[in-house]
Amino acid sequence: MAGLVPRTTSAENKLMWGLTYPRLLGFVFTMVISANASTYFVHTYLQPLYIISNIGFYFLLTRKDVTNPNKLLAQGLLSFFMSAMEPKKYLSIIGAAYLKAHPDTGSGARGSRKEPDTHEDEKS
Repeated sequence: MAGLVPRTTSAENKLMWGLTYPRLLGFVFTMVISANASTYFVHTYLQPLYIISNIGFYFLLTRKDVTNPNKLLAQGLLSFFMSAMEPKKYLSIIGAAYLKAHPDTGSGARGSRKEPDTHEDEKS
């Protein structure tokens, strides 16, 4: 019967309502920080709405990503924005193929400006 029980599991330890320990701790920190910040930055009537919306955003960002269940939604958004910000380097032969097909353009896809014809009066 050896080998039926795994040595380790990848299951998360959940408390009540499906909250894990780190998510519950983050929930408490979010409540405390948003309650303290709301007294300084938010009007008195809007403080409960501010705290509830912060908690809602916290739960939205800490859920599992739809496309990659191994990441949180916040991690997926962060990696998306980081990849969008880094400079792109495209390696392609399209520019060279365009130059061969259109030799009169000169500088590839950007096109080139034609030089002004200074000898117009000689032609006419």
